[in-house]
Amino acid sequence: MHTDRRPLADVGRKRRAAVLAETLRADIVEGRVRAGALMPGERELSAQHLVARMTARRALKTLEGQGLVRTESGKGYRVLSRGNDPTQGCPIAFVMAEQADGQYWAGFGLPLLKSLQHAAEQRGWSLLGVGAAGQSAARVIEQCISGRAWGLVTSTYDPEVICLAARAELPVVMIDTWEPNVEVDVVFQNGFLGGAQAAGYLVEHGHRRIAWYGQINEGVHSATRLGGALTTLGRHGLELSADCRIDALRPGAETELERLLARPDRPTAVLTLWGPHFREAVAVARKLGLAIGRDVELLGWTTVEQYDQTIASHFRGERVPPAVEWSIADMAEMAIDRLASRRENPSQPAVTINIQTKLRLPVAASVSGT
Repeated sequence: MHTDRRPLADVGRKRRAAVLAETLRADIVEGRVRAGALMPGERELSAQHLVARMTARRALKTLEGQGLVRTESGKGYRVLSRGNDPTQGCPIAFVMAEQADGQYWAGFGLPLLKSLQHAAEQRGWSLLGVGAAGQSAARVIEQCISGRAWGLVTSTYDPEVICLAARAELPVVMIDTWEPNVEVDVVFQNGFLGGAQAAGYLVEHGHRRIAWYGQINEGVHSATRLGGALTTLGRHGLELSADCRIDALRPGAETELERLLARPDRPTAVLTLWGPHFREAVAVARKLGLAIGRDVELLGWTTVEQYDQTIASHFRGERVPPAVEWSIADMAEMAIDRLASRRENPSQPAVTINIQTKLRLPVAASVSGT
């Protein structure tokens, strides 16, 4: 964008503040003054543009009214991320959760990144990926600011990232994670509903002794999924007894599951609502020679996009067990939509959006075995 930067002495007195405000706005939008930086002070602007300090003050107040800067007592006017215009190529930053080397891209992270890119591209926007692994929260936010990001989607559990983003006036949406100590928009799997759907299916199909093989007390995912299952079982007068509740992250968990399924009074079904733990349970059942779906029912958890990879591919030519599934694409779309809404209305109260789950029913074995 070209801005007329001629001395404001040549402009009519009444228009000087408006013209100066437009000049300063161009400096922000075009990146000459980046988000997080302080604007030149009234005295400096007055000397540079040959205007009265009152004119410079009015121009800065105009920018403040447009949501481009905010007043900081004793410091001046701080540039906000709202000045980074997505229609001018300024991206959304996606801060990816810290994982072991290669783990995030091999699993959930890559399809989430692709879905966010697609949702952003539908609006003509770009996406900047920022990895959190091995980096301080300050460095993560610095990369977002340096990249002229106007908003932030994050799957990291680090509350400091959220706090520093808020300090930089970056609107934030947490995706597939939740931090109870910060007020921020969240887009999340509806784990409670999924757990309830899974337990309800097993009860409806006659199972009364049901086991849990999954995470316990490991954050909001385990709390919601287990909570939904327990609530539904309780409505039918059932429970997960202590010996049938196995923390899959505990050392020796697979051995514990093997002992449980080898008992004469073994459970007839196992809720295993994480992809890796589902595969572990499948391996244990097969090791014991149990027919999945006849001797013991397993019920898994997956995304629509990864169903074939995480569930169906392990049962070629066999009956595929039931699974709770949800859509990564829906999550990404809701996150981008919420970020756009937050940009337009930054004072809106924080909300939590649950992506609905549904039960994918068993698939009978194929005749061809393919």
